[in-house]
Amino acid sequence: MKTAMMCDLRTLAPFLPPILITLVLICTFLTLGGGAVSAVGSVAVMMVLLCMFSFAGYDNQNGWDRYRATLPLSRREIITGRYLAVLLLGMAGVLVAVATGGAFQALFRMLPVAPAVYAGSVSALLGASAVSMSWGLIICAVAMPLTVKFGATRAMNLSACGLGIIASLGVAVAAGIMPDEGFAMVAAWIEDNLIACIVGCIVVSLVAYGASCVASVAIYERKDI
Repeated sequence: MKTAMMCDLRTLAPFLPPILITLVLICTFLTLGGGAVSAVGSVAVMMVLLCMFSFAGYDNQNGWDRYRATLPLSRREIITGRYLAVLLLGMAGVLVAVATGGAFQALFRMLPVAPAVYAGSVSALLGASAVSMSWGLIICAVAMPLTVKFGATRAMNLSACGLGIIASLGVAVAAGIMPDEGFAMVAAWIEDNLIACIVGCIVVSLVAYGASCVASVAIYERKDI
């Protein structure tokens, strides 16, 4: 499992510099536009998704999935290593997001702009990036079994359509059954129980991610390569 994870990390290594440069630029513009808290959240979730789809795209374009199947690794190890690699890169993305967002926040507050726009403590940056990474892992939990089954291109289309439909239905149902004051009550409850909500998001995402890994292993073990 460790060998499979390191193999994936070495495979993605040439693509990490452009990914990091892109995320730093995005963090810069979002910090200028809306503050470091929103910026680090965006960077954290994009790190997970970019790495996940980069792995899948490399597999399809270069026939790496077929070559990897010839290595002395079990199919379970290959899938578990991929999931661990994405999770590890996501955690690294949180650290990169917090460090970059905090640095830009400190820099921009020295410029002639409103300091309140960039106000955000280290704990706020960590919380925002952790919650965003959790949502990224949930998206990966949906997309990665589809990637194993159908390949990167079809999986991207299916997961985007499916998540879009689910999100739209969720918003429509919530807007239909919950009065306006209900949203205010929910927002107030989240603010009063912020730590518990952050921990809950992390736990739920990890459970979903683990269940997705089990499903992907089952699919890959039955798949003809």
